[in-house]
Formats: sequence, structure tokens, C-alpha cells
Amino acid sequence: FLTGTGGDIISFSGIAAIDVVQSGSNTLFRVGDGIAGNIGFGTGAVLITLANTPFTSADITTNINPSNIPIFQFS
Repeated sequence: FLTGTGGDIISFSGIAAIDVVQSGSNTLFRVGDGIAGNIGFGTGAVLITLANTPFTSADITTNINPSNIPIFQFS
């Protein structure tokens, strides 16, 4: 997966909130509840694992399909 301008695009459908969790050199996208800082952060089902790829809030505008953007919470 290539992040940044000109990189890959991820599209979500029917997902209201996503927790973005760094795990070593990987980034996990997990089903979230849209609440920041709660005890259940990062415990939802894994949607995507980006292997050896960091993903930050800056990547949302360039790598997430703008037609359906869930709430993103980052660890």
C-alpha cells in the first residue's frame, strides 16, 4: 500500500468509525465506536492490515475515498 499523493485509495462502505492502531511496522484498521479515548479502543474486528506501512491522519485526505469517510480515531 502506498500512502500520500498519487498513492492507493481505500474505500469503506457501511463503516461508521475506524480505530487506526500501529502494531510494530504495520497499521491496523479496526471497527471502532467513534469515541476517543475509551477503554474499547482498538479492540474491534480487524478490517485491514497495512503491512510495513504507517498511516497518519494526514493520509485520510489523499488515501481514503471521499465519497464515504468514517470517523477515524488514532492511537
